[in-house]
Amino acid sequence: MRPLTATTIVFALCVACGDTTPPVGSITPGQPALHITTPGDGMVRGAGSDCRGSCTAKPAAGSQLRLEAIADPGATFAGWSGACSGTGACQVTVTGDVSVTATFTRPSGMGRLTVVAQTAPAPDAVLSGTVTSTATATDNYSGVSTVNFFYRNVFADGTTVSLAATSPVGSKFAGWGVGCSGPGACNITIRGDVQVFAHFDGGPPAQVTVSAAVSGPGTVTGAGMNCGDGATTCSASVVAGTPVTLTAVASPQAQFMSWGGACSGNGQTCQLTAQTDTSVTATFEFELQTLAANDGTNQFALALNSTNVFFVRRTSDGPAVWSIPKSGGTPVRVASGTAGFIVADDAFVYWTDGAGIYSAPVAGGTGSLLATGMIGRLALDEFGALYWILMRDFQGGKGSLHRMQNRVDAVIAS
Repeated sequence: MRPLTATTIVFALCVACGDTTPPVGSITPGQPALHITTPGDGMVRGAGSDCRGSCTAKPAAGSQLRLEAIADPGATFAGWSGACSGTGACQVTVTGDVSVTATFTRPSGMGRLTVVAQTAPAPDAVLSGTVTSTATATDNYSGVSTVNFFYRNVFADGTTVSLAATSPVGSKFAGWGVGCSGPGACNITIRGDVQVFAHFDGGPPAQVTVSAAVSGPGTVTGAGMNCGDGATTCSASVVAGTPVTLTAVASPQAQFMSWGGACSGNGQTCQLTAQTDTSVTATFEFELQTLAANDGTNQFALALNSTNVFFVRRTSDGPAVWSIPKSGGTPVRVASGTAGFIVADDAFVYWTDGAGIYSAPVAGGTGSLLATGMIGRLALDEFGALYWILMRDFQGGKGSLHRMQNRVDAVIAS
């Protein structure tokens, strides 16, 4: 015997699919036919496809066929009838319509469980479902017909079998019939032959929404979307469970940086399967971007904090420190003053004109004088402490290295 610890049965049914091919078993007038019947648990092999139940083959006239009866595990071949006899292989010559029967039996104390899957589809619908058995079986058989799906297992009497049914998108499990009832699990104790119906209903497939948000110079396309760089088709409806491929394309002089949301990484494409409403983000940045045009007013000093660029301009209003977002935008005047060196954190911008050190809030305001003397370069640490070189003071003192924290000036080296 062939023990199975778990048996999974999958069926597919197509209704009104428009196929005009004659059904299996149709016979051309005047063509000989071989009719095979297999009562019990077994099949006949040798007439083309394996035959289980009732089949009709249409070999060429005069064909000589060797038919073999193969019993399912737990069953026994009892013998031929009709055009064949005995219990061995059967040689049959098809010169006209011929009928043979292969009878199978099984020992007492064994019961056959048959699960019949029935569907109620919409026209042209293709439905599928799964019935899973957790019991150990001595045999299993599954097949697909144009009407019902059959699943057979032979068990010893007294065996408890648990069945569970699931359905993918496009159909739903409606419940059990005959041997079980309701939409939950089906538990059966085998006492002779048992039949169970699994009902699956069709319907329109579930739709989910895939949406994209683009930051920077680039577009995202796929699933009917075209989003970014002025294009505004940033969402689409797809059948739940459908694979979707999104593609990120950077604009000229820009590059794609990364995905976010349901996508990740920095590959140009993202593949996802949307089971529910899903959103993604795509970030692009310019490779080279002019933040402040060369209008003849810009000076050489430059500083950065986490969000802005600080620089010096000399306009008709005089010299001043200006700022502009790193992503570009309109320059903003921060404070008046001439700067040879600038440093900035997220709270203050500091600069020196060579004779003093000044500070102002990064959002703009009046500059404050922090120190005087012949000042060299400036630096800031991660704690907001300001460092500078005093080459010498105005009283002729020697140079020194200063550190200022919370407006407290300390000489750390002479």
